[in-house]
Amino acid sequence: MEGVSDAGGVEDEGRRAGDRPPPAPGRATAVQVSLLGPVELRTEAGPVSLRRGRQPLLVAALALRPRLVVATRQLVDSLWPAELPRDPDNTLQQLVSQVRRALQADGAALATEPGGYRLDVADGDIDAARFEAELDGARNALAAGDGPGAATLATRALGRWRGPALGGVGAGPLADQAALLEQRRLAAGLVLADARLATGDAAAAVDQLAALVAAHPYDEELWSRYLMALGASGRANEAVHRYEDLCQRLAEDRGLSPGPLLRDLHGRLLREDPALLAAPAAPEPAPARPPPATASASAAERARAAPRLTRPRTTFVGRHEERAAVAERLTRAERLVTIVGPAGSGKTRLALEVAADLQDADRRVTLVRLDAVRGPEGVAAAVAAAAGLTEDGGRDLLEVLAEQLAGRLLVLDNVEHVRGTAAQLCEALLDHSPSLVVLATGRQRLGIPGEQVVRLAPLPIPRTDGLDGLGGFGGFDGDPTDLRANPGVELLLDRAAAVTGSVGWNPEEVAAAARLVEQLDGLPLAIELVAAQAAALTLPQLAATVGSRLGLLEAPPTGRPDRHTRLADAIDWSVDLLDEPQRQLFTACGVFAGAFDVDGAARVAAIDADGALPLLVALVERSLLEPSGGRPDAPAFRMLDTLRAHARRRLARTAALAEHRARLLAHLVELGEASDQGLRGPEQRCWLQRLDVVAADTADLLAYALDEDQREAATRLVAAYGRYWDWRGRLHEADRATAAVLSRIRPLPRTAADAATDATDPADAALVGPPGRGAVLAWRARLDVELGHWQEAEATIDAALVAARAWGDVEAELLSLATAASVARLRGSAADAVVLADDAAALAASRGLDWSVARAATSRGHARIGLGDLDGAAVDAAAAVAGFTASGDDRGLAWALALSALVESRAQRWASAAATAERGLTLAEGLDDQRTCLLLLEVLARGARERGQPDLADSLAEEATRRRHDRGQAHALLDGGGPA
Repeated sequence: MEGVSDAGGVEDEGRRAGDRPPPAPGRATAVQVSLLGPVELRTEAGPVSLRRGRQPLLVAALALRPRLVVATRQLVDSLWPAELPRDPDNTLQQLVSQVRRALQADGAALATEPGGYRLDVADGDIDAARFEAELDGARNALAAGDGPGAATLATRALGRWRGPALGGVGAGPLADQAALLEQRRLAAGLVLADARLATGDAAAAVDQLAALVAAHPYDEELWSRYLMALGASGRANEAVHRYEDLCQRLAEDRGLSPGPLLRDLHGRLLREDPALLAAPAAPEPAPARPPPATASASAAERARAAPRLTRPRTTFVGRHEERAAVAERLTRAERLVTIVGPAGSGKTRLALEVAADLQDADRRVTLVRLDAVRGPEGVAAAVAAAAGLTEDGGRDLLEVLAEQLAGRLLVLDNVEHVRGTAAQLCEALLDHSPSLVVLATGRQRLGIPGEQVVRLAPLPIPRTDGLDGLGGFGGFDGDPTDLRANPGVELLLDRAAAVTGSVGWNPEEVAAAARLVEQLDGLPLAIELVAAQAAALTLPQLAATVGSRLGLLEAPPTGRPDRHTRLADAIDWSVDLLDEPQRQLFTACGVFAGAFDVDGAARVAAIDADGALPLLVALVERSLLEPSGGRPDAPAFRMLDTLRAHARRRLARTAALAEHRARLLAHLVELGEASDQGLRGPEQRCWLQRLDVVAADTADLLAYALDEDQREAATRLVAAYGRYWDWRGRLHEADRATAAVLSRIRPLPRTAADAATDATDPADAALVGPPGRGAVLAWRARLDVELGHWQEAEATIDAALVAARAWGDVEAELLSLATAASVARLRGSAADAVVLADDAAALAASRGLDWSVARAATSRGHARIGLGDLDGAAVDAAAAVAGFTASGDDRGLAWALALSALVESRAQRWASAAATAERGLTLAEGLDDQRTCLLLLEVLARGARERGQPDLADSLAEEATRRRHDRGQAHALLDGGGPA
């Protein structure tokens, strides 16, 4: 059958999971593994007898990553999730030996490697891998118009299933992998239904989809496919009745109503929409596939390394028992541990040390700092961003997060101010991802069943009996050894030595350190703040000054916790030691919700940027700020939450908080508006990094602007950051921001004709809103396209064009036209998309906007591919490459190269397509533009297969699948789109 051999290495149609393929190269015999049902092994001698329990679990854990070394620790966690054996490594080794004996002559297939074990089995000998190849082949055949071929391949793929995935072991630690395989099974069923519709066998397609909705009764996308198939087979009335049944079931079982996709479909059925009644079912979604089963080729291996947690640079002093206690709980299968303690007690530092230790032991760690999150809605977004997730509207964010975080240690730092939301999210993630482990820090426990709590008290107070009064250390002649062994004293002396260079402290200095630790109640933060002042005062002087200036030995005011009072006093004292410029800058920086750079600090403090940097460095040296990355030429800083709250209180006492917030809002608006051009030029990487720094403050200041009814500033802020949110894949943040502004500023014109007449006069701006509203609507429309809400996008585009034209906002008009072209292309109207792209190109050219001309060329090129006009698409691709090259926009250039590679591949010029795709992939990976990377990987995979390189093709395809899975990309990329 034409195209079958190219669709993933499928061999003759008679092959099934139990058939014997030819032996793999280099081995005299072959081992076959069955995962699509009960886990089974088979050799040339026949079935292999595996004992129920851990033997098939071991086989499954290794077969999911064949020919790759699976770490011993990972296998132990999978095999003994609840309680470890006394000697886990030895017990695992015995289990491996048992499976080898069962394999007899084929026992060499289970190899021992340094640090783990490897199952040496070819993809063709694993039923799940064959299933994936056949499913890919069915999709390719369907896309090529070969309905019968697609049906044959999809039927063959589904025929490999003998029961639930990983039967017998899929409900335990491999539940995530089993669920992913079941998603692929559903995907194959949908492909088969599409193929049957394409071949005119509508009755069989409807019956199949009816069975699928019965098995998945709340899957709205699946229901939409079923109803559309009923309509396409002439059973529209039945489809309406089935919709009503669904409405009743959703209301009774879940208290919900159908979503916009189904409501729109219902309306079209009632109207007897001819396009719906004649059309086959909609294109199938591509659920995330399991992790790749083979090592990938050189192009596919790029950007594979995950970011590693950086261990703090200062030495870790004390807390050895607590460190061991937390680590012991996390490694003995407790899945949630919370470090609880007062402000300044060192919770974050302890969590970082334990996480770094586990990372060194091959546990992947994701750190989420929640101190910059303002409001419960930002918790999931913060976790997604820290996990490197590009949000995709096609799937539930919780589901995507659970898959992405499987097997990781998730560190949630500073949960107290979002405790309720963090607890709900944490519990849901733990339920959905059995291999996830969570370490949280906060001032109280989360309150989740199964939570293990490690309480962090202040450091032990040293015994200072016999010491003279404050300032009377000159006559001390005791042995300081016992005092130096105290963790608090050790911490203070260590940090003081860092600023003074001293390595040998005399007895009176050690005694003074002990008194300081006593006065500071053993709180690590307070100790570090005091130690930072050792550059200016001796330890005896510090001890005398702390006591006389703050009265820390006195009882705290009634109703306030003792340690909190004394920590606040310690901060006050430390701030009072600053000179006036330093103190003013420290207080001003309290207005930031997250990190900030030098320009931002200078703006809110109303000082010169050149003078701000040395002041910021001085605050870092005094432990009042800490570095937070940034660019080499523009360092960023952040303030601990306790210090930020203290600085804000100082601002509030001077009635300056509103003034500083207004300055910060103006700075963010101007920064965002400047970035819109910078992001599209040679400095785009710098601009992306700069906007990353201020990301937390955009949400905080948007809420402030709306609360203060600063309509124009709020609108300009969202308009300015739309491109950044889109390019970084921060869809939920863009969703909240655009919705917030548009809900407050809702002056829509009566009709487009009225608007064209009335709104051209800015005096009638009430009809279209403040300047920038057209851009907000345009970004809202693009977001609706990303989220799959095409109908809403079309209405929003109309409103965006009205507002943009009323204010003469050409950029917003061009973005609206580009989004309209995307919607037309996605709806299958490629000719309309070409017209819209032509309109955008003409408008951009008339205004001398070369970047937008290049963008219009990419949009038109993808539409022309849809029309089969490869020569025209090639002309557009060349124009886009030239335009983006001239503007210095590497991201746009990567997308233009992707268009060019697509054209070359459609023309079957495989070598040229591969070279172009490699060049685009290098650029896209440098900008972390995963949407372009995925498209280019798929082009490379297709080309490798056509050039007779099946192993490379499989590796590239699996790498694309892995990235879609890791990034939460629910759908395979279509030949469409372009830069925003």
